[in-house]
Amino acid sequence: MSAAPDAAWPPMPDDVAGLWGPDFIAVWQSPTDLPPAAHERLAALLSPVERQRLARYRAPGKQREGTVARGLLRFLLGRLLQINPHQLNFPTGNHGKPSLAGTWRNCTVDFNISHTHNKVLIAIAANRQIGVDVEYIRPQLAFAELAQRFFAPVEYAAIMRQPPDAQRAAFFACWTRKEAILKASGLGIAGGLTSFEVSVLPLAPPATISIAGQGDSWHLHDLPLPANYIAALAFTAPSAPIHQWSLPAESFGPEPTPDQWR
Repeated sequence: MSAAPDAAWPPMPDDVAGLWGPDFIAVWQSPTDLPPAAHERLAALLSPVERQRLARYRAPGKQREGTVARGLLRFLLGRLLQINPHQLNFPTGNHGKPSLAGTWRNCTVDFNISHTHNKVLIAIAANRQIGVDVEYIRPQLAFAELAQRFFAPVEYAAIMRQPPDAQRAAFFACWTRKEAILKASGLGIAGGLTSFEVSVLPLAPPATISIAGQGDSWHLHDLPLPANYIAALAFTAPSAPIHQWSLPAESFGPEPTPDQWR
């Protein structure tokens, strides 16, 4: 189980639906090793198609993470948009990014999910594109070879200029920032990791990034997480305050009740 939320990640307020509006931007964090009752509740929200896709994962851990992530997305969208989560449908774009068509309570909706190593982040925004990426800082990863192969030359050089004990963190900072932008754009890796550049210092200030061939500017923010995790959030202009909330296992309770998404 995750520890109690810190000041950077307070629990989601009960009246979260009242915060929905044109400037809404929020990201939630949750553990994925939930108690059986909470896990079953979230699994019950999934569509038959989602269950079939998750069943393809051979590793039980991946199935659990995917089930919690997809169930939480439905749970949160239901709470925000005041709709039964079972009624949500997610058509996908040309590069596979799911979406919600039309307007919801007078705003368009964009969302993104990232999960790894018992941690899931879910980002939801109104009237702008949004993407999130979280990575577990794996101590055995051959990061230098990956950076040289997939990052822009200036990014690789900046990583290798760091002290040896700081290079791994710089690599993962760069990776999460680039992934968040590509996921927000809906292009994914197909958009090209070398088509734009980001700063690689883990504590660098938020940046605005432009991608060649795209008219949008991307706001980029690091998200505070426990040691061994690193995450970034990206979204299109205009900028707005970012809500950060935790979702401990107790948020879901042992029994589902319809009024929790009304």
